[in-house]
Amino acid sequence: ASACCLEAGKPLQAEYNPVGKMETFEGNNMYVTGSGSHAVIVIYDIFGFQDQCPQVKQVCDRLAAYGFLVVVPDIFVNNNNKPWPIDKFPPKPEDNLSAWIAGSDGSFFYTECLSQLQVCKKYLAGKGVTSHSTMGFCWGGYICMRFGGEATEGLRSTIAVHAAFWDKEKDFAKNLKVPICVVAAKGDPSETIQEVTDTMPIASKCVFKRYDDQIHGFLAARGDFKDPANNKAAQESLEIIANFIKNAA
Repeated sequence: ASACCLEAGKPLQAEYNPVGKMETFEGNNMYVTGSGSHAVIVIYDIFGFQDQCPQVKQVCDRLAAYGFLVVVPDIFVNNNNKPWPIDKFPPKPEDNLSAWIAGSDGSFFYTECLSQLQVCKKYLAGKGVTSHSTMGFCWGGYICMRFGGEATEGLRSTIAVHAAFWDKEKDFAKNLKVPICVVAAKGDPSETIQEVTDTMPIASKCVFKRYDDQIHGFLAARGDFKDPANNKAAQESLEIIANFIKNAA
């Protein structure tokens, strides 16, 4: 986890009744919500689908309302793993979060996510949807930045929300082949990415928005959507993301 993530403290436990539903496709679990001719494949944060923190599903429901089919693969469970326990955050040194998040092959679960991306694309193709964007939170933002460098078939854009890049964001930004939207909270990387993308052909379609009055995780596991300021930032962010997706599609 990034320094911002560690400093932000525990996830916020909340209650929410999801609009979408969990589906199983070829043995893989995924949360599906909304409908549309363009899909958004979402990579959640390290807390995954834990009932105490339903904010990722809530945000996906809100994004789907803009006319998108949103699919969230259950990365950890689909790979015989488990999300990081909420009661172990912030982690103690002996919890060894750094080793856990690096994954078995040191790719930070990127290998597993790339495989799940293909599963989601096959699921979407079965519904006649062939164009998509990817969006990730925190660790998931790192994954989606890397997705943007793959230029896989059908990918139109990628979004990183209060993302963690472990000081490698410039390296990943150099590889981008599709436009990126970066939504950052206080202390999250953003300007360092824009410095790179401003020199690239995708520059005119990239979008950067910073919320220095919000903590890392405000649009995911730390989102308190009953708080007016948090909810306003969340709604504005989703409008920015939705417009970005439509402009880049």
